[in-house]
Amino acid sequence: MVSKQNTLNTREMPNTRYPNGYLPKIAYHILHNNADKAQYFIGRQMETYGELDKQELANCLVYIMINNNAVIQNLAEFLAEYAENIAQKA
Repeated sequence: MVSKQNTLNTREMPNTRYPNGYLPKIAYHILHNNADKAQYFIGRQMETYGELDKQELANCLVYIMINNNAVIQNLAEFLAEYAENIAQKA
């Protein structure tokens, strides 16, 4: 199993399954407009690690931006492939 280093959180996250707490999951569900799931993981984060601080909220935004860039890249690749398929049929 690969160990991931906790580089974005200022708190010690003892949970090895989620070394960055639930912040990546919160960001993922915010990005995908899953408000109920985002709220659930915010609750889990607060229950496990305490109130979210400014740094952790900023880290959520970083995760959202990183994931958003991946979504945009995947969409661009899909559209390029789709356009190529249409051009070949013409």
